[in-house]
Amino acid sequence: MTLVPDPSHFAVGFRVEPSDDWLVLRTSRANVLVSGPREATRAFIVAVTPHLREPVYEGSTCDALPTELVEGTVILRDVDAFDQDHQRRLLRWLDEPQNGQAQLISLTGARLYDLVQAGTFLDQLYYRLNVTQFEVIFD
Repeated sequence: MTLVPDPSHFAVGFRVEPSDDWLVLRTSRANVLVSGPREATRAFIVAVTPHLREPVYEGSTCDALPTELVEGTVILRDVDAFDQDHQRRLLRWLDEPQNGQAQLISLTGARLYDLVQAGTFLDQLYYRLNVTQFEVIFD
């Protein structure tokens, strides 16, 4: 996906250019990992939210995960800050059959793979979150 500065939407900062990755995001329920500076990931979410499957839930802890969700989108901020307990809870939530139709968009300011290598982020969770990955930056 290509994100470019858009002066006509200065508050947002980006517009989304059509690409194969954009089509994947809009038409599949694949989990998406978005990495980059907080301002850039926030701009990404603002740009894509009108195109996400409703209902859209957003939070920064596992407590934000809906308990009864058949479909929709869940946006989790700062997944790199999740401790091991929250990582396990998120992994269990992903394994629940009733959550199989939900799309999870995870936001991180860190390179999660580096955290996996350091042993502070569960590799199994990393691969579940990283079905499709976008790195967003400001030019």
